[in-house]
Amino acid sequence: MLRTIGSGEQTNVWTSNWLLDNESRPPMYRQNSIVDLTLLVSDLRLPNSSSWDIQRVFDTFTDEDAARILKIKLSLDKQDTDVWGFTKDVEAWRLARIEPPPAGFSTSSIFLNLHYLVAGTKKQSWRQSNIKSFPWILWNLWKGRNALIFEKTRLSASSIVTKSLEEAEIWNKVNSNVLAREEAQVQLPTVQNIWIKPPLGSIKCNIGMAWGSSGPFTGASWITRDSCGRPIHHSRRAFCPSAYKRESDLTSLLWAIEAMGSLRLKKVIFEASSFEVRQSLLHPYHYMDLLPLIQRILALLHCFEEWSICYVSDQKNTVAQAIAESVVTRARSQSYVGSGGPLWLHQLIQQEAGN
Repeated sequence: MLRTIGSGEQTNVWTSNWLLDNESRPPMYRQNSIVDLTLLVSDLRLPNSSSWDIQRVFDTFTDEDAARILKIKLSLDKQDTDVWGFTKDVEAWRLARIEPPPAGFSTSSIFLNLHYLVAGTKKQSWRQSNIKSFPWILWNLWKGRNALIFEKTRLSASSIVTKSLEEAEIWNKVNSNVLAREEAQVQLPTVQNIWIKPPLGSIKCNIGMAWGSSGPFTGASWITRDSCGRPIHHSRRAFCPSAYKRESDLTSLLWAIEAMGSLRLKKVIFEASSFEVRQSLLHPYHYMDLLPLIQRILALLHCFEEWSICYVSDQKNTVAQAIAESVVTRARSQSYVGSGGPLWLHQLIQQEAGN
């Protein structure tokens, strides 16, 4: 890590690595000079000037380092900042066969950098690269930075990349078996388009999701029914609007799963009509920007003794969908949890219980 100098007011002369030789380091003091441990780089400037105090620089440091310091251009209107020494932020990425942006990574916007990497995971032209390993590369770059700052230990770009690719491979191997089990449990719709009662001892939780690209909120709902088709509880909630249906639907699913856990249910069959949810659970690594949300959903599901998630047609999810859509179409934004089912859907619930 190299400390680049602007005004020099934020950099201690002796504890910061602000000179770049074979590696970034503090300067060497001159023999028999007085060493002021509180000395800032700004103290080496002429008063109210962006010019060095040349005499003081040569009195304080060795001739070689004094010459290096005088080559640094001061800028009174800029703060001192940390950058990756002589790798210019791209060496590790290129070693990992991940091409950085043409203009380099942004120094002012973390969002732009992450957007570039996440978008790369979806590009066909990047399939032969290690782009999906970028979370591990970021993590190990961060650890390398901390090692340099706090332990004065420098990690090479090649060691960072090697460790990152190994950790990514191990993680993918371990989770590929979990993903295969999840895929087996996410079922395809059946031919019969009517709601089916759950088996004895299990609870069925139908989840409704209502999303729109405009509007003050999106709607979500769930309703639980037993093996006789009797409604046990139902709930409705309005969420802040999301720009993307996939994110909105996954948020609704997470909310419903958390509610089933709060009700201490052990054996639950979840049903939803969102194709986006089905895709996300079957192929979570296609949606890297939503991966933390998907992983949280999968982790909570494993808290149940038995569970499954079924993708069903709208006809098999009519009750839950009607409750969710009422949030958007009838502005029923008040959230609640109620016993049984909603009275205005009593006839439909009774009809489905007879199936």
